[in-house]
Amino acid sequence: MHNELIYQGKHTNLSLEKHEEFGSVVVKSLNNEYPTPQVIDKFLHEYELCKYLKLDGVRKVFSWEKHMQSYRIYMEYVDGITLSEYILTKPPIRDILSVFCSLSKVLSELHRKSVIHNRLSPDNILLKTDTLTVKLIDLGESTKYSLKSTHMGNPAKLDGDIHYMSPEQTGRMNRITDHRSDLYAIGIMLYEFLSGKPPFNFQDPLELVHAHIAIKPKPLRSINSDNLQILEDIVSKLLEKSADRRYQSATGLNMDLEYCLDEFKKNKTIKPFELAQNDVSPRFQLSQKLYGRKEELKKLISTYNKTAQGQTHLMLVSGFSGTGKSALVSEIYGPITSSKGYFIEGKFDQYQRAIPYYAIIKAFDSLIHILLTETAAKLSRIKSDMLGVLGQEGKVLTDVMPALELIIGKQPAVADINSEDAQNRFNYVFQNWLSVLCTEKHPIVLFIDDLQWADSASLDLLKALMHKDDNHFFCIGAYRDNEVSSAHPFSITLEQLKEQGIRIETIHVDNLSLHNLEELLADSLLTSTDNVHGLAELTQHKTRGNAFFVVQFLQSLAEKSLLNFNLQTRQWDWDIDEINKLNITDNVVKFMAGKIQKLPKDTQEIFKVAACLGNIFDIDSLSLASNISHEAIAKELELLLIDGLIIKLEDTYKFTHDRIQQAVYSLIDDEDRTVMHLNIGQLLWKKSKDDDLEDTIFQIVNHLNWGLQLIQDEKERLSIAELNLQASKKAKLTSAFSESFNYIKNAIQLLPSESWNSHYDLTLDTFEEAAESAFLAGQYKEMHIYIDDILAHAKSLLSKVKPYEIRINAYKAENKLLMALDTGLEILEQLGEKFPKKASLLTVFPDLIKTVLILRNKKLEDILALPETKDPIKRASIRILAIIAPSSYWGNPTVFPHIIFRMCQLSIKHGVIPPSAFGFATYGVVMIGVLNKIKAGYPYGKIGLELIKRFNAKEWIAQVYTPVYALINVWNGHIKHTLAPLLDSYHIGLETGALEFSCINANIYCIHAYVIGKPLDKLEPEIKDYSQIINQYKQETNFMYNEVFRQSALNFMGQSDDYLKLNGQAFNEDQLIADGIEQQNKTISFLIFFHRSILGNYFGDADFALENSLNSEKLLDAVLAKIEVAIQAFHFGLAAAYASPSKFPKVKGYLSKSIKKMKHWSKYAPQNFKHKLYLLQAEQARIANQFNQARDFYDLSINAANEQNYIQEVALANELAGKFFHQRGNDTLAQFYLKNAYQSYRDWGALAKMSQLAKTYPHELKGITDNQILSNNTLGMSKELSLSELDLQSIFKVSTALSGEVVFEKMLNQLMHIISENIGANKAALVLTKNEHLILTALWTVGQQEMSIVNIPLQESNSIPKKVIHYTERTNSQVILGNAWLDQVHGKDTYIQETKAKSIMSIPLLNKGNLQGILYLENNLLENAFNSENVKFLNLLSSQIAVSIDNAMLYDNLEKKVIERTSELNDEKKKSDDLLLNILPAETALELKKYGKAKPRRYDAVSVIFTDFKNFTKNSEKMTPEELVIQVDSYFTKFDEITHKHNIEKIKTIGDAYLCVSGLPLIDDNHAVNAVLAAIEMRDYVQSVAAEKESDDPSAFEIRIGIHSGPVVSGVVGFKKFAFDIWGDTVNTASRLETHSEASKINISGSTHKLVKDYFNCEYRGPLSVKNKGEIDMYFINKKT
Repeated sequence: MHNELIYQGKHTNLSLEKHEEFGSVVVKSLNNEYPTPQVIDKFLHEYELCKYLKLDGVRKVFSWEKHMQSYRIYMEYVDGITLSEYILTKPPIRDILSVFCSLSKVLSELHRKSVIHNRLSPDNILLKTDTLTVKLIDLGESTKYSLKSTHMGNPAKLDGDIHYMSPEQTGRMNRITDHRSDLYAIGIMLYEFLSGKPPFNFQDPLELVHAHIAIKPKPLRSINSDNLQILEDIVSKLLEKSADRRYQSATGLNMDLEYCLDEFKKNKTIKPFELAQNDVSPRFQLSQKLYGRKEELKKLISTYNKTAQGQTHLMLVSGFSGTGKSALVSEIYGPITSSKGYFIEGKFDQYQRAIPYYAIIKAFDSLIHILLTETAAKLSRIKSDMLGVLGQEGKVLTDVMPALELIIGKQPAVADINSEDAQNRFNYVFQNWLSVLCTEKHPIVLFIDDLQWADSASLDLLKALMHKDDNHFFCIGAYRDNEVSSAHPFSITLEQLKEQGIRIETIHVDNLSLHNLEELLADSLLTSTDNVHGLAELTQHKTRGNAFFVVQFLQSLAEKSLLNFNLQTRQWDWDIDEINKLNITDNVVKFMAGKIQKLPKDTQEIFKVAACLGNIFDIDSLSLASNISHEAIAKELELLLIDGLIIKLEDTYKFTHDRIQQAVYSLIDDEDRTVMHLNIGQLLWKKSKDDDLEDTIFQIVNHLNWGLQLIQDEKERLSIAELNLQASKKAKLTSAFSESFNYIKNAIQLLPSESWNSHYDLTLDTFEEAAESAFLAGQYKEMHIYIDDILAHAKSLLSKVKPYEIRINAYKAENKLLMALDTGLEILEQLGEKFPKKASLLTVFPDLIKTVLILRNKKLEDILALPETKDPIKRASIRILAIIAPSSYWGNPTVFPHIIFRMCQLSIKHGVIPPSAFGFATYGVVMIGVLNKIKAGYPYGKIGLELIKRFNAKEWIAQVYTPVYALINVWNGHIKHTLAPLLDSYHIGLETGALEFSCINANIYCIHAYVIGKPLDKLEPEIKDYSQIINQYKQETNFMYNEVFRQSALNFMGQSDDYLKLNGQAFNEDQLIADGIEQQNKTISFLIFFHRSILGNYFGDADFALENSLNSEKLLDAVLAKIEVAIQAFHFGLAAAYASPSKFPKVKGYLSKSIKKMKHWSKYAPQNFKHKLYLLQAEQARIANQFNQARDFYDLSINAANEQNYIQEVALANELAGKFFHQRGNDTLAQFYLKNAYQSYRDWGALAKMSQLAKTYPHELKGITDNQILSNNTLGMSKELSLSELDLQSIFKVSTALSGEVVFEKMLNQLMHIISENIGANKAALVLTKNEHLILTALWTVGQQEMSIVNIPLQESNSIPKKVIHYTERTNSQVILGNAWLDQVHGKDTYIQETKAKSIMSIPLLNKGNLQGILYLENNLLENAFNSENVKFLNLLSSQIAVSIDNAMLYDNLEKKVIERTSELNDEKKKSDDLLLNILPAETALELKKYGKAKPRRYDAVSVIFTDFKNFTKNSEKMTPEELVIQVDSYFTKFDEITHKHNIEKIKTIGDAYLCVSGLPLIDDNHAVNAVLAAIEMRDYVQSVAAEKESDDPSAFEIRIGIHSGPVVSGVVGFKKFAFDIWGDTVNTASRLETHSEASKINISGSTHKLVKDYFNCEYRGPLSVKNKGEIDMYFINKKT
């Protein structure tokens, strides 16, 4: 046998031989004598594949044999040449078309056999030149695939001829490889035949790979004009970078080429035609349309539109699993994003139910990452807005959403408060945060799937989020209604929302109907609905129309080849009888389990671990949990992706449907499941670091708890008990109380039976946590059991305190106030604090006297200086007292004073703690409200505030602010000053969870706003808003109190049928009386009488007003020390002034009593009470016929009320004065006062009063009334409207470029080209950081020889996506997008939307952890161009790149920096010169610089000015140090301006004194005049500032000024901190003159008078005696003449 070697390759040889049986054959043999098993497998793979194919277009194989240690294959000998040889003959177009028709036909047959060649090139295609038909050879790299496959994975290395490799085969894209890669290779070959050269003629492999990915080939006709346009179009389609835009089948290509060949044979040309008309993929694909959901989708979009207009909506989508609920909701993603709304989604996991807020946090975490893409300016605004509402409570959210710190930064620790309050705080803070995110421009749609698996904490949070009804927020919840009973937590939450009036809309998603299935099948099988009727009926019978099951069923038919594509009819065929024979279960979970069991065993095991991890999992966790390498995991996941069982998200994987997860989970035996979860938990626990444990604690513990019964080792059980304890505490902190309780029960289960003896501390900690968690979860029975266990085993008294606290709070929550009080008194007695068994006035007064004596000699500063008590017993006692104080107030008021007194006594004797603040403040209330000692009570309020500040006890602010700003400060200053603190404490209370006092303070704020006359059109809706919030938090009593005031406001606004009765939209007194509520609640009774009295006085029914005043008088103890006490007294007196003496004979006594009270209160807070006093005195004078005195008092009242902005009482005083003059017949004055009254009522918004006045005094009000103002609408009647060689080559190139080039631009140019080559980018940019700003430094696009140096701020560029760059900047993390313009997070970027950007990569360049810049890469020709290997490559080089860029920039900017530094030094020199001139006169400064010292100088004639503030020390005591410095600085800054203006030299300031001199260093004959002019300006400025402040404002200073003229000596003294100063008797005399001056006066000496008397009017004061000076003539400067 003759052998002829015809080819010798790296691994194989080909020889021509004669075979006895087969004749001439080609023998393919391995050239390695000892090949590896892998090489042998691959070698024999070609034999097996070709044996299977049996295609005429593929070289046949005959047999194989083992030859020595190697192997041989005997193959068909084909008499022909390769296409690479044929191309050299330059065949004509007709022959080219014939060859490629044959090639495409053979390839079509190959693909129909489910085989991909993978390495097509001219060298492995043989051509029979006589028939122009081809045979494929060299199928060693070919792969077989299934029709169900979506891809064949990514190549790990580059084999074959790179010239003919598709983009996806390069391994540099995140794209899969399939049969369309063969079509790309045909395109390359066809291009080469038609043009005479390949489209990419590079020798460098890197450049060639880059070209395939990122460069478009030149048009064929630009190379050879003989080419026909249609052939160019075919080649272009074949060479599309994206496989989806190429021909989808070799059959479709063949039909187009056959048509071209026929046309060319007939006409020598080819007319254009539509390509790919018959191009259908042989892979079965279901239509992606949505069937049978038109109305539901319409409803969803309609509701979203309402949300976009400002409403808050909840939409619930119900239906069985697999009906298509999620698919329906996902349809609105497009409309939402197109209108710039945010669509965020989360899904609860049936196997992760113990993780609090699982779905909600995932959804909002995605929103945070979207926000991180915003511009720096916008993100700054977002940060500011967030911090504005979060205050100091941001850590509440960052604990559950760590990514939020990337926006708002690290947050301070929050106050440790009881857990019930913590839940309120969490919900409130989240609500406020959401209100910042939801805007008109960016409505938020939150889609939460599988709500039936939601944890209780999540349901509570969702409930809270729905309460704000104008928030641009749309929540869509999907749930399985067949898994939700009426007792299900979700159903209960839903009912609660309905009761609260939340807008809830519903959609029910049924299974697909027969008609829907017919449409789906007709579209998918490319036929008519009539043809698919039988198959539709069968499908419905098997699946019941369940959408998910339908998809899986039809795909399984295709996989079993029961659906086959007919090339002739271009439709799919099926045999209904064969399908009927299939034994397919009607249980979708079993059906999917059967499919999954056909997977390789290793894949199944990985899949099972993934199912245990959750619906969404990442490769890191899966690797840890399975203890398998990343690479092996990735390989198995590829198989799951192929089968469509999972989908890949950005950096995680997700089960395509939870039914798949359920099916996988069902394949795990119960015993194996327990073991698997335990193993996963142990692996995760073992590999987690302490820092990571906090973030993964729930995941780890949930897995471990599955296998608790398998853990026998006591040490391990204790460790897991500690983990459960930690998990319980964390869950509790996030208000997930049920989950917290479940964790702690597991912890108790894990403790040994004698744990109280063997592990006391752990056991105590665990049981305390159990008691509290049980309380918070509403499990009171278990709570009492745990508490009793602690009390029975506690080793110390202090160990009992917390259990008692928990029990007290539980009783309070159940409204068992007396039991709460008794429990508190019980532990207090054990702590050594006994109380009277029966408290009464007889026990209270001795306790009061004792407390008064203890506090009598204690000054404010003494109490504030008290040490913090370290005695744990006393600390516990004071805290318990503070906890039970509210219960005693409501449940047993006589014990309440004892509790307050004891808090003060303990604090004085033993030291203070934060709750002491409440005790002292409340003691101040007792002093004011009971003993009427306003002045004595006021300091205790201040003590309370200072103690809170000292301890930074934010959690106590709301409770302490109540007595201070509601009950103390109103008697000591203007009520308006309480508004801001009350609002602050309201918000702080909600933030810290102190709901009760937060709502109390909101109510008091509304009351105070009402009392000071806030315009009603602003006040009423404000009260309404607070009432809604108070009601939301179930504070019913305060809600009722608030609504009384709102109804009173509505009455004044004309929104009540009877202005004297509190009946309307806010309140109904008739109903309350009918229900007997007013008899049960003294406070509400008081308020009804109180407001009736006010309304009676305003609307002119004095008898009605007096009758109600008498009733309210009896109930004043219900409003102890509140401002209502004073308002009641005022209206009591006013009613008495006009009531009928015959009906009420004691009216004069009532009036006198009210005046007496008002005089007393006016001493301490004239701002609130003086004008009321004047009005009562006016009425007293009127009754006594002292008309002139009455008139004066009316004017005094009006002026005082105007001055303090009590607009409603300005109106009332004017009305009564007008009435007074009207009755006396003085129409002119009557008209004046009544018009002022009308205008004041208008300013207040009291439309009902305006209407009444207009009717009563039509003549007097003529010309001022406006009928339109008095219309019904105005009166309120209207309704509210593996690194490859290429990578190593690239690394070598990059390293060479970076090390060999230091010129910045040259280095960048090389860098961009090399990286783009490797990555496959056709656009690259470099963004560098400079002074904390991003600068677009360099830009390169394919085709550019040189890169462009741009150097512009990123914000000014439209060349790259700014949002992506900002995200990388803020997170220091990479961004890889496969189809950017469809990406939810980054796709909204303007650049991405305008350019429809496809593949994008953004990589941070870090140098020692600091961001140096960002490398941006883009491929706009195809999707998924970049993959993880690209990232590995860039990560390997990023630090080196960052360092090299920095070095190159340093080199490039060296000269600039020298220039800049020189300039900086000059600037610094100028600054130091200016500073010196600011300290010293110019002459002195120059002398000092030149000689190092300055000589003293005498000036014979100068004028020295001394100023000082009157009562400065006294006023400064009322100001904080910060306030004091700010105020003094503002005055002295102005003085500096004035002295500079008049050429006067400032010498220094001493405390509040200011010293300056006129006439030096430059001699000035007008020194005295200039000094006086400057003094006048100083005085006038101080007066103008004081006029703008309140009279009691301590910063409203008064100034004294003294001026004396004479000689002085000046000079510089000192070596360190030298100073310029003046000396002499003139200075001392000027100081004495200032001392003898008066407030707002300028006092000058006789010597100064002589110099200025012709310019100013001076008032001689005579010779006045001055200490150590004798008598000095003094003058006041009055004005300039």
